[in-house]
Amino acid sequence: MQQADSNGRALMSATDIQSQTSPRLNIEALGLAGVLGGVALLGSLPFLWTVHTFPLPPFYNEVIAAWCLACALLASGTLTGSKASIRWPLPALLLSLSALALLQYLLGMVTYSQQAIRFCLYAACMLTAYVLGRHILAAGQGRKAIDFFSAAVLIGGLYSVLVQWLQLFDLEILPGSMAVVYADPAIRTRPFGNLAQANHANTYIAIAGIAALYMAARARRSWFLVPSLLLMGSGLAITGSRMGTIFLGLIIGALFAPTALRPGRAHLRWFGSAALLVSYAIGLIAVRTAVGDVDTFTRFTQNTWPIRRELWWQASTTGNAPRRSRIGTPCERQTSGRAS
Repeated sequence: MQQADSNGRALMSATDIQSQTSPRLNIEALGLAGVLGGVALLGSLPFLWTVHTFPLPPFYNEVIAAWCLACALLASGTLTGSKASIRWPLPALLLSLSALALLQYLLGMVTYSQQAIRFCLYAACMLTAYVLGRHILAAGQGRKAIDFFSAAVLIGGLYSVLVQWLQLFDLEILPGSMAVVYADPAIRTRPFGNLAQANHANTYIAIAGIAALYMAARARRSWFLVPSLLLMGSGLAITGSRMGTIFLGLIIGALFAPTALRPGRAHLRWFGSAALLVSYAIGLIAVRTAVGDVDTFTRFTQNTWPIRRELWWQASTTGNAPRRSRIGTPCERQTSGRAS
């Protein structure tokens, strides 16, 4: 009788412990899902947003990134061991810089009021990212957060290249909201994909290339590395940004540099480099075939170096270098504000 009573008490105590710990485990699991989801959205959603307005075209992208950080930070409060210690130098620096930006705005030293607001947004995002990172590291979820962020960037970069190809050949089979389409015919010849600036699109694709190397190093099977680089090389060429050539060299260098990103098998390095070079050439040919001489190579050979030589020659001979107009052709500098 006493043994049955003790067994019943033990069963009741185990049930009480399970009922007390189960809600906490569920809340922590939901919090971890919120943190990882916010980090993944941070690496994809702001770069896939296609609504851009002047005078600050990427303003909405930055607001979306701020919301992703804020939601992830709120969810990180439920993680075990999330009581992270916050050091004061970085927050104090950000707050002082924000105060300086507001003071410049009040003194009339800022051209647009949005610039001060934007700077404060940057400072707030940096502070939020700092606190979120401290919480994630204290909870021991740093590696998992990096994995989710890298996977999201890789998927977003591949999607951006796909949008570029659809925009290049004017394949109107999907909604027009997928890409940025300018009203200016001269600018519309360059497929920016889902970002409002060619350099932005190029940088995002390059980061996706580095994320592909990281995911290949983390995954047991790296079969996706060469196909991903094959697609990203064409995206770097299609944007028409001169940074694409530099990013191409950086990704190829990362394939062979003795770092943790370097693939373990030698044939992956050589096949990855060949995929980047071949797809880059295919992208150049596709742009020249579908649009004209607006690719990266043409902008290097016909726009960058000739114009810089002309500016240098006029500055060295006359001492009055012409300023550059909006479309990149030199025009005469106005030496006086009065009309002649």
